[in-house]
Amino acid sequence: MQISRLVYLIFALTLSFSCFAQQRSTVGEVLDKGGIKLNKEEMQQLFAGATMTGLQASNNLPYKLVHKSGGLVEGHGSTPSASVSGTWTINDQGQLCHNMQNNTGRRFGDCNFFYKANDDYFSANNEDRGTVALERKIGK
Repeated sequence: MQISRLVYLIFALTLSFSCFAQQRSTVGEVLDKGGIKLNKEEMQQLFAGATMTGLQASNNLPYKLVHKSGGLVEGHGSTPSASVSGTWTINDQGQLCHNMQNNTGRRFGDCNFFYKANDDYFSANNEDRGTVALERKIGK
């Protein structure tokens, strides 16, 4: 009887955490399904005033970032109390770059290329076809 409860508990936990799983594609897979890499002008138009959500690459937890028109960014991690703020820019290679600090004072940043396939957006830290491309939701 105890083993069946344990099996049921493990199964239930697996199902409950599967909603946080992020389907990972590669840059090559995104391009093969008709995706395109966005250029600097397209990126500037897309992100000015836009909200981006997705799952963090490091821990698969959700986040939300609001990109203000003046180059400021604010948001939060898996909980609203895990806040971040800083700046965003689009570099000459067309990468979205963040320079942020979280509410504990830790500074971090990155630059990513973005790809669009149909109505879906993907970010990747380089252009190699084998690089992981993470899905991002972007809206205004």
